[in-house]
Amino acid sequence: SLTALDVSGLTALTYLDCNSNSLTALDVSGLTALTSLVCYANSLNSIRAVEVPGGAFYGTSASAYTSPYGSYLGITVFDNNLDANALNQLYADLADNSGGGYSLLFVGNNPGTAGDDPTIATAKNWIVLGS
Repeated sequence: SLTALDVSGLTALTYLDCNSNSLTALDVSGLTALTSLVCYANSLNSIRAVEVPGGAFYGTSASAYTSPYGSYLGITVFDNNLDANALNQLYADLADNSGGGYSLLFVGNNPGTAGDDPTIATAKNWIVLGS
């Protein structure tokens, strides 16, 4: 089980799945090719996604998920320890997708979902599920 993960400098990384570990922090800032981040069932207290372009989390590539929303790429951070401040910081870090498309952000089962402000993300054309 991973307790730390350093992905700095992996700017060509498109998919990161680090679910079901013991991570307490994750920084994917600057990963400009990232299309999908799956990090549920950890112990995350913080997650940073600065400089990850909005388009990177939206697409119809072969690896895109299919849902009632169509094809999408997104971020999955449910089942962690993210408080309202950490979730709001994540929402603030997200790039603006208002230029086209949408992205999904799954945040359920985090202690902060009762007091977070998902409108920070929805104002940028993100769909927040579980808040």
